[in-house]
Amino acid sequence: MVVEGQFWLAGTENKVAGRLDLAGEAPVLELAGVLTAFGRPSSARMTIHGNLDKLGNVTLLDAYVARQTFSSVGEREQIRARYALTAMGLLADADDQYVGIRIELTGLEGWSGQEGLAWNFGPQGVSATVHSPKVDPVEIPSGDGRLTFFGSYGKRGSGPLSLELWRAVSYWVSDLAPRNLDAIVADHVDPLRVLTTICADGECDVRSVYVAPADMSERWFRVYGPTVWGKLRDDEERRAAHFIEFSAVGLSRIAKWISMHAKLDPLGSAVAAARFLREQDLSTTVFQLASAVEGMHRRFYDDEPRMAKDVARVVRRAGRRIFGRFGPDVLKAVNDGLSFIGQPTFGHRLLRIIREMGEINQEVFGRRPDLWVGKVKAARNRMAHQLHGDTPISEQEQLILAESLYWTLVALMLREAGVATKDIADALMRERRLEFFLLRAKSWMPDVYGDSP
Repeated sequence: MVVEGQFWLAGTENKVAGRLDLAGEAPVLELAGVLTAFGRPSSARMTIHGNLDKLGNVTLLDAYVARQTFSSVGEREQIRARYALTAMGLLADADDQYVGIRIELTGLEGWSGQEGLAWNFGPQGVSATVHSPKVDPVEIPSGDGRLTFFGSYGKRGSGPLSLELWRAVSYWVSDLAPRNLDAIVADHVDPLRVLTTICADGECDVRSVYVAPADMSERWFRVYGPTVWGKLRDDEERRAAHFIEFSAVGLSRIAKWISMHAKLDPLGSAVAAARFLREQDLSTTVFQLASAVEGMHRRFYDDEPRMAKDVARVVRRAGRRIFGRFGPDVLKAVNDGLSFIGQPTFGHRLLRIIREMGEINQEVFGRRPDLWVGKVKAARNRMAHQLHGDTPISEQEQLILAESLYWTLVALMLREAGVATKDIADALMRERRLEFFLLRAKSWMPDVYGDSP
């Protein structure tokens, strides 16, 4: 979306015409003149206000000069900003704090069961039903805000018989402790997008984000900026099925997911990104997901050391006594090598993950989970340490490893958010992609997944 208007630096009255592009990942302003002095460094950040045709006032926050040109036809300036906020009436300030947020995502209407109007075609003719189930707000466990759905309505037709329909459904978080836009994105936009992407089984782009300022919570600003991760679509692709239904997750678990996002980050984002595997990125994807599995273990299951702390302390002391006579360099190397001796190895962490996942679905690891562990370790070591081993890893094997790691991480993260083990297990049993994965796995990695003893 490109909008024309008049723009000026905060605190000044000199206005310059320009065109503001809000369609990209960050706002870009092309001015038919200049607002700043020539040679202003890009590190110098500023706030710019504007008045847009049809959209009203706009504020560009964390803006900087990207390009200045001087020619016979006049001076021109391009300004980029981290965020743009639009609202009819008042202008925002760079130091504003916000206490409410509404996040609209593609796929949210259908997954949440708040999709609005459903048309039914049958022998009795055509009928329409409006779906707007009541959803009570829930407290976010961290004590920061209340979560519910927000529905905006539109009206079709004219006259007294016109229907009032859902137009959009958003997550709505209210009663937040005041925070800036970057914190809003990190604390709420990211986790909600990641979870909806995983559960709704499709790319969930951010359609819109609105924030409510702390000093005027009844007014909402629309945010443009790095809150958009994908191509915006006017018409959402309706999905016949989702990985796990909203009824099995519910707002209370979504609220818990928000609370645990800081602990989980960046594992959730890595898993959501791996939802759509690309063959040319398989080795990187396997490495990222294998690292995410290790991170999952460290965050939630790291309660089984290889040896007791006092035993590890005795071993380190003995190592220093034996090798200390070889000089400080050798002693330092020994200390470094023994410093983590009590912690589980990557292989031990994978075995614990298999044990945890066994309560949900053991098929993802095949008939020989021990061989699966060896292949994941080999794939990770090839990328991390350039240890290629004796047997190369084919692209087909990498795809199987990536998919098995993906399903493992999805299942365990949902369980940590409070989703019932049975609901996750049932969702996996219904998942056609998992069925196809197992068929491919038996063919491409028969030593791990084959039926023969």
